[in-house]
Amino acid sequence: MRYDPNTQTCVSPCPPNAHLTLNGGCECDQGYVRDTTTASCVPLTQATCDTVRCPLGYICTMTNTAGAQCVVDPNTTSIRCGYGFQCPTTQVCVDTTNGPKCVCPQGFGGFDCSRPLCWRLEVNGALGCWWPNSSADCVSDATTVNPPYCVCRPGYSGPRCDTMDNRCANVDCSAQPNTVCKDGRCVCAPGYVYDITANTARCVLALPPVCVNVTCNGNLICVAQGTTDTQCICNNDVYSAVDCSKPRCTTDSDCGANSYCVINTRTSILPFCACKPGWTGADCTTPVTTCDSTRCPNANFECNNEGRCVCKAGFTGPDCKTTDTTANCLQITITLSANVDFPVETVRTKIAEILKVDITNIKVDPPVRTSDGRVQYTFYICGDANIDSGKANSAFFAAVSSGNTNGLSIDSAVQGTPTEEDSSSDATTIKAIFGLAVFVIAFLF
Repeated sequence: MRYDPNTQTCVSPCPPNAHLTLNGGCECDQGYVRDTTTASCVPLTQATCDTVRCPLGYICTMTNTAGAQCVVDPNTTSIRCGYGFQCPTTQVCVDTTNGPKCVCPQGFGGFDCSRPLCWRLEVNGALGCWWPNSSADCVSDATTVNPPYCVCRPGYSGPRCDTMDNRCANVDCSAQPNTVCKDGRCVCAPGYVYDITANTARCVLALPPVCVNVTCNGNLICVAQGTTDTQCICNNDVYSAVDCSKPRCTTDSDCGANSYCVINTRTSILPFCACKPGWTGADCTTPVTTCDSTRCPNANFECNNEGRCVCKAGFTGPDCKTTDTTANCLQITITLSANVDFPVETVRTKIAEILKVDITNIKVDPPVRTSDGRVQYTFYICGDANIDSGKANSAFFAAVSSGNTNGLSIDSAVQGTPTEEDSSSDATTIKAIFGLAVFVIAFLF
């Protein structure tokens, strides 16, 4: 996009009746179709089935009034937009010849399609975010096909980055040299990098000054590699998680309301704050309601705290139909002392809160009854890029041993599928065995 100061509008490089897509290409507007013979976008009324390519699951048909039209193939079982496929609220669904896909709305980009795209000034071709009184920077994400987009500078928020961010209103970074407030936390100021070797000042001027003009995406910071090269890495003094998107923490007190500190992480991932099940937002203060209108493609998907369809624990792939061999799902069966059938989602939520992991790391089978009438649930702890299922597994047995079971009256817990003798054992004996097992594991490792 380029800005025309005469008309005060953004001018698209695409031909008439077309618009820019996420990867910088051009796509025909609604009501128009690409003519394969002229490579132009013509009205559907002028198109013929000889020149129209319909998306997967559609066929071309000619009408007297509308010309060539792509309509749903009555014999198709293909997934398409609105039928077994739903995009996140910030994206739009487009049916293509290879099936449906989620793209950013026109004029938006970024990882979640929530940020406006940068545009060029007509007078000098400068690329930027040219809103009046705006505190925004134009950044490029080298790891994706995203075109450059606008992000707010530390301390600002809003659609045009012209609103002071209230999360920084009461944060004083003056005691930490070379820092500024971002998202309610003190981070290194532009032109400074986090020095893990420094004993006092943590943010130091990049030497050589190769990072001064480098803008890193998200919560990444620039570090010098030799005298000329740079690298954007996660600012682990403030953030963590595999995508560097979560605030770092040590205990639950470091996190806000409706969130907790996830400590059962992989060796390379530092503990981080995550929203409890049912909450979302930067501060975990927004109830999850987006899932009410989100339809996922198949039963191996589920709606997460952000209202997006993600693979259930133990599955992977674009259609979530591939068993995730890297997840290392560990099976545990618990027997409740109370003769009560809890809903599966209630048990799943309670276990996720016991282990302080995202609910998508837990899956629970329907309950069964033992011969003496008690209720058993079999659940699975599945690891991912952030979570170590082995550490979470040990943490669960430690919680059972100490009685910290989040309202679940657990009589016994057994790794794998228990025998009838296992499920009827005395609870005190079981808990004593768990306590000894946790001690032995801690001693050996």
